[in-house]
Amino acid sequence: MSEGPLRHAKHVFRVVILLFVVVAAMVLGRGFFVPDSWGEYGWYRADAVADHRAPLARHAGDAACGECHDVQPERHVAGSHRNVKCELCHSVLSDHVVDGEVVAEMPVPESVELCSRCHRALNARPARFPQVNLKQHLAEFEVDLESDVCVACHDPHSPADL
Repeated sequence: MSEGPLRHAKHVFRVVILLFVVVAAMVLGRGFFVPDSWGEYGWYRADAVADHRAPLARHAGDAACGECHDVQPERHVAGSHRNVKCELCHSVLSDHVVDGEVVAEMPVPESVELCSRCHRALNARPARFPQVNLKQHLAEFEVDLESDVCVACHDPHSPADL
């Protein structure tokens, strides 16, 4: 073996080659992982502006329900649930109608869990808010607890009307 000044140079060359391979992989990898619009207007993806500018509307409000449904909105507006939005109990309009076309049936929940979400007796609720102790309420009317027990007696659009 030679005892010259370059006897350990092969280790340096290996490190330089490894560094070159890593830098080349990063430059090539950037083309795969960084969007084309990155840095166009600053340190963010320029396409994100358009994405945030035009989100899809999922909720439409009670007026949209009234465009197709006649009876329920009238009962709803006249009833004690008039301040509760349709989509709170059913689902968002975009699950039912897209671009004016019905794409799926609107869920019609009839579960005690849905009603108790708002009407379960809790100390934190105002006293004037209609609260129900379900156990006492069912015992008072001698009714068994079933999944649709609330809507068996109450109209969900106007529950105070028995």
